[in-house]
Amino acid sequence: MKKIFTIDYRDIVLREFQAEDLEELYALTLQPEITDFLPDWKSSKEQRRNWLLNYEIKENKDFLEAVPNIKDNCLRLGIILKETNEFIGWCCSGIKDELPYPNREISYAISKDYRGKGYTT
Repeated sequence: MKKIFTIDYRDIVLREFQAEDLEELYALTLQPEITDFLPDWKSSKEQRRNWLLNYEIKENKDFLEAVPNIKDNCLRLGIILKETNEFIGWCCSGIKDELPYPNREISYAISKDYRGKGYTT
């Protein structure tokens, strides 16, 4: 059985992206409240599936294997509502070219339906 990296916190769990997240992740990337701030996340479902299965999940494995020497690896975690096990957003960390190395960007997005509830405070 594969061990999945998680961070358990109050009403939510942060966990590695999974292939099963595709539908909910894709739906989130269509919300203008998200794409207005993260236009690079807008894609077709086929493109999102390719990124999720062939890049994002693989990069998570690379990141976790590299700890504590993470260097340029990225980590992408889904924000999962404990009560329903629903994928309601994401939190990511990676190198950003605009920041002096080795500073990392931490970004997140949460569904419009779950804003203002303290999940990303």
